[in-house]
Amino acid sequence: MKAIKESIMQKLLVIIFIFFSSFLFSGCTSDSEKLDETSPSQQNAALSSPQLSTPTSISTDFTARFEIYTNGTKRIFTEDKYHRQSDDIYIENPDPLVIHVKKSDLTWNDFFSTLPFSLQKACLVTGTKQSFCNTETKKLHFYINGQEDPDALDKVISPNDMLRVEYR
Repeated sequence: MKAIKESIMQKLLVIIFIFFSSFLFSGCTSDSEKLDETSPSQQNAALSSPQLSTPTSISTDFTARFEIYTNGTKRIFTEDKYHRQSDDIYIENPDPLVIHVKKSDLTWNDFFSTLPFSLQKACLVTGTKQSFCNTETKKLHFYINGQEDPDALDKVISPNDMLRVEYR
């Protein structure tokens, strides 16, 4: 009988130890575990940079390309004023037509808004303040991966995308 009591007491002590240990260590989680306990939107907000951040942006790393032509002339972006204007999405030398995308869910408009010129559906105002706006005879055309898309600026940039803008 004494052996049974001792066995029961040992089991009770183990249960009590486990019970109190769980309370003692329940508040001790690493930062990554705490992040996992948050909602997906809270996780994404925590990972987003203040620049160009959206509630669903997360870190990424890929490239895309772009070209702009006005009346048959290819625009160049070799001047420093166009380079690394954002940590999230940028161009740089030696190939300023390659866009480095560091956050997901960024649109073409997000990219162009980092540069010192204006590009909208109906009007391009260059860094030298030349205007190329839609008229009865000429207009801006947008192509993503060779397919014309008048809403291209609103599209999310994907790896290896190629945007071509033509004013003709």
